[in-house]
Amino acid sequence: MKSSPLALAAILLVPLSASTQTPTASTKGALGGIVLKAASGEPLEGATLTLQHWYSQDPWRKVVSGRDGGFSFGNLEPGEYELQVEREGYLTMWYGQRFPGDLGTRLILEPGRKLTDIRFRMFPAAVISGRVTDENGEPVTSVTVSALGYTRRGCRRQWMNATSPARTDAQGAYRLSGLEPGRYLLAASYGTYVAGFFKVKRTYAPTYYPGTREGGRAEAVEVGLGGELAGVDFTLVPETGPTVSIRGLCLHGEDGVPTPCVPSLSRVESESEFPEWPTYTVKTDEDGSFQLGSVTPGSYVLFADCVYKGKTYRARAPIEIVDSDIDNLKLELIPAAELRGRVRIEGETAVKLTDLTVAVSAVGGVNLTGDQASPSPDGSFIIENVSDGRYRLEVFGAPRNFYVKAATLGNQDTLEKVFNFDRSQSSAHLGILLSPSAGRIDGTVLKENQPWDRALVILVQSTSREGLCTPARAFSSPDTHGNFSLESIPPGDYKLFAFESVEEAWNEDADFFGPYASLGVPVHVDPSSRLRVPIKLIPSGKENH
Repeated sequence: MKSSPLALAAILLVPLSASTQTPTASTKGALGGIVLKAASGEPLEGATLTLQHWYSQDPWRKVVSGRDGGFSFGNLEPGEYELQVEREGYLTMWYGQRFPGDLGTRLILEPGRKLTDIRFRMFPAAVISGRVTDENGEPVTSVTVSALGYTRRGCRRQWMNATSPARTDAQGAYRLSGLEPGRYLLAASYGTYVAGFFKVKRTYAPTYYPGTREGGRAEAVEVGLGGELAGVDFTLVPETGPTVSIRGLCLHGEDGVPTPCVPSLSRVESESEFPEWPTYTVKTDEDGSFQLGSVTPGSYVLFADCVYKGKTYRARAPIEIVDSDIDNLKLELIPAAELRGRVRIEGETAVKLTDLTVAVSAVGGVNLTGDQASPSPDGSFIIENVSDGRYRLEVFGAPRNFYVKAATLGNQDTLEKVFNFDRSQSSAHLGILLSPSAGRIDGTVLKENQPWDRALVILVQSTSREGLCTPARAFSSPDTHGNFSLESIPPGDYKLFAFESVEEAWNEDADFFGPYASLGVPVHVDPSSRLRVPIKLIPSGKENH
């Protein structure tokens, strides 16, 4: 499911609903409407609609449109909602969107109201298809073909998968579906998956359309809304350089006993805007031995995981491949570390600490994902299976108007800063202090002095935030009356913007806001402050001026 264009950005706290009152039957409301095909206006059966209360962590509610395209949600609490519709073969749409890529709006359900005239128009997704052949013009089966869209990964732009990759059949044919209109690079990699593990069958270089191994020489193809671009054929490029094999043994690091594991070899991440190819994954034999074949020269990291006597063990080894095989590699698996800590609340406010989630997310590196845990009633927590690496702290599930005021790991300040963790720090304590004194900003978006509901309101922090690629602190979309609210804002200095349209990757681009500096409204947030800020819309086309 795509991220909502409406939801508040992660600001270290994802708030819970402020009210604990149970609505009476007379205040409950309902939503309903119809899903239509955009081109013909015919009802569309089988579309899945997903509804969630704006500030709630309650499970998403789902219904499926009937034969007449109709849908309904009943017994709803008053409040603000986001509503999404999706169906195979069509592009996902959100309430308020007029066309794909348009900004949606929040849906306001007043007490006892029954809003039953919602209309969704769904647009067909685009398709790209063709054949992949070898250097002799013969079809190649089991080729993975990917459509790469130009987006951001971390702090830089990169071509990344825009939809699920396709596999060629016995005739070498592939079909990529679910695409939004736009320009794409097509990339093919050759191999087979056996029980979930990738094995290189034959040495073909990753190939970009129309038949080059260099991403910079690839030709982009363009597809329109709901279009089908057929006959996009290309030829795999044989690997001309040397390849080597890596043979080794997984060992339990504490007692040296050979043990089965799952080694995975990935290229070290570079500054290239094109994907790093390939990743090799195999299973070891029962005696812990493994072999990775057809590996091209380059810088890699070899990872392995296993569970031994009920505990998780991990290994990580940098490898430089030149032109000769690597034999007798010993991969020592050591226990993954635990990160212990405690959450405290400033003041006397009672908070159910077990509703919180403390997470550490990896920053950079290869095959590091981070982990999370929920505190006990006394605030203590243990995050298990944390690998050595660089991380960023996040706290989810706190009540509205709370924010993370302080966070430390030993003598490291981890509040909105990247921190290092390794096994030698397993005795260090991660302390987190939550404060109930966050600020709130309410306001109205104005276009020619009239309320305007189709906008993206973005709050930008004046000071940089280490490890993040954007100064954006929070964002929201106005309701149908042009009103917006930004909650759980830490004290500090900000600028507030309201865009009529904005490129999709704004929230990961540190340089995005520079051209708009004079158009933002300066805002200073004090502890527990409640501000009301009217803001003028930045019209489409005024960006970059």
